[in-house]
Amino acid sequence: MIPDAIYERMQQPGAEATWRHRMERYPRPDIRFTEVALRHGNLVFKLRNLDSVNFEVEAFDRSSDPLETANLFDAGDPRHRKAAEALRVYKARLVASASREASDLPPSRKKAEAELRALGYIK
Repeated sequence: MIPDAIYERMQQPGAEATWRHRMERYPRPDIRFTEVALRHGNLVFKLRNLDSVNFEVEAFDRSSDPLETANLFDAGDPRHRKAAEALRVYKARLVASASREASDLPPSRKKAEAELRALGYIK
């Protein structure tokens, strides 16, 4: 079931292109490509995946821009720089944690994943 807020976003003009673009990047099994976000009141900061190589920090005021169409990120604002750094640190911790977990898989799990990958069930 799709939450009402997401369903409403999908009905907006131009939403099809936006959702198609996002679906080209997701789902991704590799944590390195994930986006992260933090929220301070109505201000939301996101570290967005532009093309699986480059990431960009964006900021949105959800109270006046619930569809997140106007990027308010200002690299000159110390609060925005601090939020950007917090996003990068958080993402680095996620990637490091996922890498440790993947290396800790038992051999049987690694073999099962390799077999599923060979069959096309896992990319």
